Amino acid sequence: MHGGYWVCTVWGAKCYPSFSKNSFLSQAAGHLEGGRYKRSLESMKSSKTYNDFIIGSVCKQIQKEMKSSGPIFNIDSRNKTKSFESYSWKTANKSLKNKCPTLMTILGSTVERKLSKKDDVRLTMIAAQLFFVRCPAKHKVLQELIGLLLWFAGTNRKTFQRLNRLGISSGIKATTKTIDALRSEFDVTIHQQRQRITELQSTSRKAKRELFSDEWEDLTEWVKVLVMVVTVVGVVVIVVGVVVVVVVVTTVTILVVMEVMVVVFVVLVVAVDM
Repeated sequence: MHGGYWVCTVWGAKCYPSFSKNSFLSQAAGHLEGGRYKRSLESMKSSKTYNDFIIGSVCKQIQKEMKSSGPIFNIDSRNKTKSFESYSWKTANKSLKNKCPTLMTILGSTVERKLSKKDDVRLTMIAAQLFFVRCPAKHKVLQELIGLLLWFAGTNRKTFQRLNRLGISSGIKATTKTIDALRSEFDVTIHQQRQRITELQSTSRKAKRELFSDEWEDLTEWVKVLVMVVTVVGVVVIVVGVVVVVVVVTTVTILVVMEVMVVVFVVLVVAVDM
């Protein structure tokens, strides 16, 4: 009883009233009591029950992590275009390491070298595949992306079906549905941009009209001033011209009268002499 309780305290296993002589727990307890810790650990590792217990504990931990991980491999169905454009495998890898450390540690242990950035992306895609197998409706970003690539590459229907059955890509119907959603979002975006451009053009025309209206008003004022100046100058020129004409006419008249008087005087003088 004492040995059984002591093993339960150290290893966290279930407590049993007694152990059989050939059980790995009794052997491990005996080695531990004798201070043979290495042999105790080897005894437990060689036991199928112990290995099953460890594997079961790890599996439960992985399931717990995956269940509480949230939408790591999910796309917002209401805005797929923006979700696809902003999706990052690097961000997904960081989220996996934070939320699913056990899973990523086990996947990383399969690589017999130091993990590189490319390895991180590849392991993230492997995790995405595992998440898809666990819940295809929620974690399908990898399959949707591959489906789009296959569609744009002109892949035939049979290849689509085979890859979809393997869980590598989405099916034809799901892919066409995704494409229709992207098209509708592009149409909405184009309509919004067109409306925005129309509004900007209208605002620009209004601003131009206001600008030219202000300039025309300023120009009109200047024209009025110019007309007034020209009018005054014209009147002055006319008056000066009239004065000049009057002076010239008067001068010519005086000269003519003087010439006539001279002629008359000469005639009178000649008449007197005769």
